[in-house]
Amino acid sequence: MIESRSVPGNAFASPSPTANISTGEVPGRRAQTDAMQMPIVAAPPIMAANRYPNGPQGKKPGSKLLVIGIILCVIALLALAAILFVVFAKPFSSVDAPEPPKVSDVETVFKDSKIEPPDLNGYMYIKTDGLSNPELSDFKTGNVTEDAAAKGTFNCNGEAKAAFQNDFVNAIVPLTVKMTHASESTSWVPGGIDEGAPDVSPTGPADVEAMQGNIQNILKGYDQEIANQFVNCEVKPEASLNTQGGTVVFNLSKANGDEVKTCAVNADVTWGDNGWNVKVTGVTGLEPPAEEAPAEPAPEETQEPAPPADTSNNDQVSSNNSGSTELRPTMLLECWTGDLVRVPGTIQVQPNGSVLLRTDDVIRVVFNNMTYITTYFEIMGSGSFVNGQHVIVDGAISATGSNPIAPLVINLNYA
Repeated sequence: MIESRSVPGNAFASPSPTANISTGEVPGRRAQTDAMQMPIVAAPPIMAANRYPNGPQGKKPGSKLLVIGIILCVIALLALAAILFVVFAKPFSSVDAPEPPKVSDVETVFKDSKIEPPDLNGYMYIKTDGLSNPELSDFKTGNVTEDAAAKGTFNCNGEAKAAFQNDFVNAIVPLTVKMTHASESTSWVPGGIDEGAPDVSPTGPADVEAMQGNIQNILKGYDQEIANQFVNCEVKPEASLNTQGGTVVFNLSKANGDEVKTCAVNADVTWGDNGWNVKVTGVTGLEPPAEEAPAEPAPEETQEPAPPADTSNNDQVSSNNSGSTELRPTMLLECWTGDLVRVPGTIQVQPNGSVLLRTDDVIRVVFNNMTYITTYFEIMGSGSFVNGQHVIVDGAISATGSNPIAPLVINLNYA
């Protein structure tokens, strides 16, 4: 037993040092006892981090959308910066483009300039006298463009139209002037005026005198042999022309020894790209070559000559009866080129193979305002003909034949 004494003022008194007292316990037992009396502190559990908080892949959708949004914001900022750079920094032009010239300024430029009339020498059968002092109209300004070779220099075209007119033609010419505005300038400076191709239209009929003087070339385009027969001939034209064209007859005559050779050249006149075109449609009044004379009809077909025709009117009369006008017509036919006609008569096949129709009646033909008194038509087109056969011919009439005794042609292939 261990004695204990109370010490005044202390609730507890520490034991007095003593010598080792054997308690009779086995060595090490106390230590074990003390150990059992000490509170046991357990180590905290080790928490392992979850490597897959949102499933086995471990990816968050919100993170991907955030990255895409950041990239789009960066692209938008770059585009905005580029636009602001172009607008305010103006890297492609160091100088602002000026306003285009006023239309009134363009008008002044043209009216203060001398506008030359167009060259119309290539237009046939017109006169170019009096083509001056054009009427100007349609003033315009184009777009302002910067000169690629000179930065800060700008160009703009002014436009207008000039109308030249006389008694024969009206020529409308497009005009262009290049105007320049330099950075050191305060106004537009005009250059030279360029004239375009004219648009030409007739204001009157063709020049008959010019056609008369060119009769040789007109005939050559139709028949070189006829042209050779009437070199340096006398020409008397009879024309019916207006701004739409018309027809003209050139009456030719040329002395040939003691005889005078004559013929009438019929032609159509039309307006084309190079002025008036003259196309010969037929030549009448020439004596036919001997080999082209009509075959003599059978005795029963011989007709007595009719009394002389009354030629007191002013119509031009042409006959195919060897130049004779002593035929009195009993039938009248009024027609134009291409009209379909029906004519009865007798086939006469010529030695050269051409086919003529000797009509049953003497016919007064008013063709294209020209008058013919004839008993023969030339037949063209496919068909089988027997000499002496009486037929009724249907076809398109024209004056394109080459046989003087039959100035008019009936073409069977009219379809």
